[in-house]
Amino acid sequence: MDNSYLGNFQMLGISSGMDTGAMIDALMKAERKPLERAEAKYNDISLKRNLWIEIDDKLSDFWDSTMNLRLPSSINSKTAISSNESALSANTSSDSTNSSFYVKINNLATSTSRQFSNSFNIDYTEISQNTRFTDLDHNVTPETGTYTINYNDGADKSFELNIDDNTTIQNIIDQIDTGSGSQLSAELIDGKLSISETTPDEINNITLGNTSDTSNFSEVFDMAFSTYDGAKIESNSDVIDYSSRRLFELTSLTESSTININGTDITISQNSTIEDLLSQVNNSEAGVLMSFDSSTKQFTLKNNETGPRELNITDDATTNILSTLGMTAGDTIEAGEKAEVEIYNSEADITPITTISSWDNSVEYNDTSLDLKKTTTDKVNIEITQDTEKAMENIQEFVNKYNETMEYLYEKLHEDRVTDVPEEEMTDEEKMQGSLKGDRTLERIFFQMRRVAYKTLDWDTTNSSDTLPEYQSLSEIGITSGDTGSSYDNTMKGLLSINEDELKASLENNSEDVYKLFSHNNTYSVDGEVETNNGIVTDMREFVWDTTKFGGTIYSISGTSGSLGKQMMSLADRMTNMLDQLQRKEYRYVQMFSAMEQSISRMNSQMSYMQSRLGG
Repeated sequence: MDNSYLGNFQMLGISSGMDTGAMIDALMKAERKPLERAEAKYNDISLKRNLWIEIDDKLSDFWDSTMNLRLPSSINSKTAISSNESALSANTSSDSTNSSFYVKINNLATSTSRQFSNSFNIDYTEISQNTRFTDLDHNVTPETGTYTINYNDGADKSFELNIDDNTTIQNIIDQIDTGSGSQLSAELIDGKLSISETTPDEINNITLGNTSDTSNFSEVFDMAFSTYDGAKIESNSDVIDYSSRRLFELTSLTESSTININGTDITISQNSTIEDLLSQVNNSEAGVLMSFDSSTKQFTLKNNETGPRELNITDDATTNILSTLGMTAGDTIEAGEKAEVEIYNSEADITPITTISSWDNSVEYNDTSLDLKKTTTDKVNIEITQDTEKAMENIQEFVNKYNETMEYLYEKLHEDRVTDVPEEEMTDEEKMQGSLKGDRTLERIFFQMRRVAYKTLDWDTTNSSDTLPEYQSLSEIGITSGDTGSSYDNTMKGLLSINEDELKASLENNSEDVYKLFSHNNTYSVDGEVETNNGIVTDMREFVWDTTKFGGTIYSISGTSGSLGKQMMSLADRMTNMLDQLQRKEYRYVQMFSAMEQSISRMNSQMSYMQSRLGG
């Protein structure tokens, strides 16, 4: 132990030859006993305080877990089942009544759309010049190498195409012209490669391929099954993946453009692909969905919101990009329409109970939301029933959490201290064990929780607007201690057990009163005093809140200004004073023994002097 009263250097026992340091230590050991007892008490209180904090956390966790049961939907939950989910789905609330009705969907709500009749004005010369053979991986992976073109002009002739990683479509077109001596010509038309005779009636036949070929030219251009029609042989389908092509590769655009859709400016780079364009427009504030049909090369634009909202577009006055993309003229505008459904009591009914229309594809009926997906000719049945499974799951979760909390409290009330492990080897958990055995405050918390769980409702129905529910205790809905015969273990611990059949029957019979039993909460006044009629879970929540809140029961014990906190601060002050007194006492002992050493040293000096004189 450091002592600020002592210097850093003491020479004890030099003159006397005695181990005066050990003597001082022995004296101080006895003097330190009161301080050690105070430290042990401080540590014990600290552990007890930590245990109370742990209990507070446990109760707070239980309080949080009961939040769900406050909602009527947690117990009085309803489910809506549609007989045709592909046409109509339904979601209902706890306020809806158990019922069955039929729905016929005449119209879906639509949004305003613009269908452009003009096709995308694609510059295939640009595509030919800028697209390499290896880029044509839309349908098949391109393989470079050689490929044979065969034709007959009265004699069988052929030539090879040489295709490498840098070969463009235009290079292939040029090779066809050169390889055939200009008897054949090729061009890219609407995304299809066409090989034709240059002079009419000069060529008898054109075929593709040879067993020695190393390139898959015909597969890439979708010409493997193409045949000569007397004038040409061409691709069976468009081989260009337009969505990944940049606009300057498809058109003559050389600069960015700014268009306006529904009042929102959108700037489009000539380096954007069609896919980029669609993403940019669809993610803008314009509130629209733009799509592109690669087969017709046409764009479609429609509002995201259903209804007759206008859909306006303005082109860039300089680049005319929308005109280039086929989106300015020849468009057909279809205004958005309302959804319309008819509600029937039965499938056989001819006359509907009511007809509901909406500007979106969701309508409300009987506190049930109907989400419309497609029109129907047959009626769709909607069945609203009690969702007892969900309610039972929620109640089981509550019982499980309650039992977990009660078992914990019971354990802390009855566990003994650990005695078979040396203190220096104990964990903090082992040191805390038994700290609150038989604690009166913890007993009151435990017994109050148990009392609420096992109680019968006793509401004031005279001074309040409440009427007692059909079920007035948990036991009446199949939730009891579960004890049988002469065993009272569960009752002693305050535990609950569920009889699922009885609980399910209670929920099916009167789920609203089951909810009241758990979570009812009503305040009223009697002679100016506020009173409450609470359900069992509500009572538990209020009790736990009063126990764990700032300034509550546990805080008054474990808080900074609580009883344990005050004891710890008082002990800390006492230990500080005791330590100072011990250090002073140790200093006095050192002074005493130092003075003794000095006296012995003087006596030894005198003795030596006398001996030296006598000897002399």
